[in-house]
Amino acid sequence: MKKSNYIILIILMTLFYNCSDNNNSQNTNTNIFTLIANDTINIPIDSTFEYSVPMCLNEIDNKIYLGGIIPHTHTYVLFDYEQRQISKKINFNSTGPNGVGTPKYIKVINWDSIFVFRYQTTDIFLADSAGKIKTKWKINKFNENIMTTTGSYYFPVYFRKNKLYAHAITPDYAFTDEFWTRTNELVFNIKTNKVTNKAGFFCETLKKGINYGGYSMNPYRIITNSSEIVYSFSVDNKLYIYNDSILLETVECRSKHVKEDAPKPSKKLTGYNYDDDAAYEVQRASYHFLYYDKFRDLIYRVVFHASDLYDKHGNKVKVYDKPFSIQIINNKYELIGEVDFPGNTYFIKNIIPVPEGVLISTSNEKNPNLQEDRLQFILFKVTENED
Repeated sequence: MKKSNYIILIILMTLFYNCSDNNNSQNTNTNIFTLIANDTINIPIDSTFEYSVPMCLNEIDNKIYLGGIIPHTHTYVLFDYEQRQISKKINFNSTGPNGVGTPKYIKVINWDSIFVFRYQTTDIFLADSAGKIKTKWKINKFNENIMTTTGSYYFPVYFRKNKLYAHAITPDYAFTDEFWTRTNELVFNIKTNKVTNKAGFFCETLKKGINYGGYSMNPYRIITNSSEIVYSFSVDNKLYIYNDSILLETVECRSKHVKEDAPKPSKKLTGYNYDDDAAYEVQRASYHFLYYDKFRDLIYRVVFHASDLYDKHGNKVKVYDKPFSIQIINNKYELIGEVDFPGNTYFIKNIIPVPEGVLISTSNEKNPNLQEDRLQFILFKVTENED
């Protein structure tokens, strides 16, 4: 073969390889950005609210509100972020024509459009700020395969172009082949009353049917400003990028703290045994919550670090009290930073991006500076790393 022809062949093979591998790309693992503590935020609460309630960010009339459900009630509390105080309590009836049962998740679009998701049902209500129900949908009328739809802090509800993006599950958590091929996403168009698509299959590691325990099976996901759906799982480092039901890209996003992508399950696990499951999760490093920063078009992912099962005082370590780090990922799905945080200090279910930066709650029951009569946050700035 002539040298010139050989060179052309090498170029063509390289181009083919690059094109064929675009569904499993490797990001740039750098440390360009970091999080710097900039301010302390305290918001007083009354005796009806708990400092450990997971919060959601709400933008209403160009103002920022933090919202959370008072536990064991039908009341949603909105805190005025600028004024640092309770702004409004929305009370929903439990029964009757306006009854919503027990709210599982609440998504506020504006004062006249508040979506309420009923616990362990397929019911979605549209209410106003007085708690009056304007519209009700029963999702399984439109899709008989959907048994339960809801939202949570690990799978928040998004609203884009008249579509609600929520969590769709079935009550039979049996590890069958059929279960692992089901989708997690429910996208409901409130104008056409149709389930428009379901995106987000389980990753291949979980599809093998190996029991990794209850903490590991939940998918985490966010939706970007461009409506791309990003999934993450505890058992591997990858991000799964969807457009509707189409998997666009699988991106490597490795943490320096996780040495194995698919760790071996604990031999003690026999399903949902809480103690064995918790012990297994404490002792390994793993990927968890995703948070989306729409103000800067960034993704933050929480990475739990491996820990001993007992601390130096002989007390059992809890999963959410372990040291952790936060990965900073840009809109090209490149890892541009990872910042370490100590254990027993932060309440990581409340990581809330705001226009000034990122709020991270310090309302952890083991934090020696905990004040139970207020919500406590540190405001972190997202800045370029000077090192």
